[in-house]
Amino acid sequence: MGLYRKTYNYIKYKFSKNPLIKCSSYNFYIHATSSLKTYGNSSIEINGTINIQRYVLIDIYTNSRLIINNNSYIGDYSILRGDRCHIHIGSNTIIGQGVKIYSTNHKFNKKDILIREQDIDLEKNDIFIGNDCWIGGGAIIVPGVKLGNGVVVGAGSIVTKSFPDYAVVAGNPAKLIKYRE
Repeated sequence: MGLYRKTYNYIKYKFSKNPLIKCSSYNFYIHATSSLKTYGNSSIEINGTINIQRYVLIDIYTNSRLIINNNSYIGDYSILRGDRCHIHIGSNTIIGQGVKIYSTNHKFNKKDILIREQDIDLEKNDIFIGNDCWIGGGAIIVPGVKLGNGVVVGAGSIVTKSFPDYAVVAGNPAKLIKYRE
């Protein structure tokens, strides 16, 4: 209880100093070892009760927005990075340990220009995760993915395309296994 109280007070203080992190309430848990940062014209919006565990890194860069909705959970050592995009996490969603959600890719199609000098591919970069989803530990979600409500992603999967409501997916790249009943 002592760590929770200290964490709550620290986060409340930290958020009050950063107007780009908006909370609908202070009824949430963010472990003291986790980091939520905004850069440039970006924001993080927390809607309701959430639980962010140990050593989670959330970096939201230029012109980006992260929305985390009510009763969602982000497991230890997960990373969420957004740059010039929107990342939406629905209500009652579980993101397991070590999950990585990246919303940007570098362009690399011109061989006469260094990859690092080709800027960011902005054609498909938003990520949408619906309500009541479960993203298994170690999964990776890449730019442009949209997961419908109730989707289950198997541990260690690499999700490179979108899936409809109640799909169960797994593999590298993730493929449809079945639909939830």
